[in-house]
Amino acid sequence: MDTTSRANGSARMAESTVEEAYGASQIGPFDYCPRLGFREYWYPAVEARQVRRKPVHLQMLGDDLVLFRDKTGAVVALSDWCPHRGARLSLGLCEFEGTVTCPYHGYVFDGTGQCVAGLIERPDSPFIGKLRARAYPTEERMGIVFVWMGQTAPVPLDEDLPAELSDPELTGRRFMRVKVWEANWTEPMAQGIDFHEFYLHRGVNIWRLFNYRLGFFRPKVAYTGA
Repeated sequence: MDTTSRANGSARMAESTVEEAYGASQIGPFDYCPRLGFREYWYPAVEARQVRRKPVHLQMLGDDLVLFRDKTGAVVALSDWCPHRGARLSLGLCEFEGTVTCPYHGYVFDGTGQCVAGLIERPDSPFIGKLRARAYPTEERMGIVFVWMGQTAPVPLDEDLPAELSDPELTGRRFMRVKVWEANWTEPMAQGIDFHEFYLHRGVNIWRLFNYRLGFFRPKVAYTGA
């Protein structure tokens, strides 16, 4: 069999596999799932402690965001693209309390996205009031800043949070770890923070290494000089 025939045969097998997976309806499991995720949800963005005196850049669902603190000290999120000439706000400075300044022409935006000053404009310039960057609703819970990525008004944060994160007795610090996955955040939450591994993976040999009655490592001798 030559290379061309082999390639054609492999292509037909691949097509057949896809058709079988999709079934008679030709609708696959991901046809209703947007490539970048569902928009009308809260998403965990960053630990609040990471947002300090400098603006922070973050990309979520394909959108470039800039995070900084407003006059109340709360973390806010705007589109990272300045509405004036499209420069990155995250490369600017938070030189005035509760604002971020575009590094290109010096336009200053508050936590609502409204331009409140232009460092190259006169104080009464009518142009300043016309500039507005898109603002994304934010809310902090257990040291995590959540961002509403939708176009509609945000639902209460508790509606999107797993029950574990709504438990007032759970501090979160004991289990806090940050990983960047290209997936809807609820899936790793649902599959990763429960205790299924103690049953599902009970046959994995690694568990035999842990025995509270019999230590795994040889005790180390400490010499005190006595």
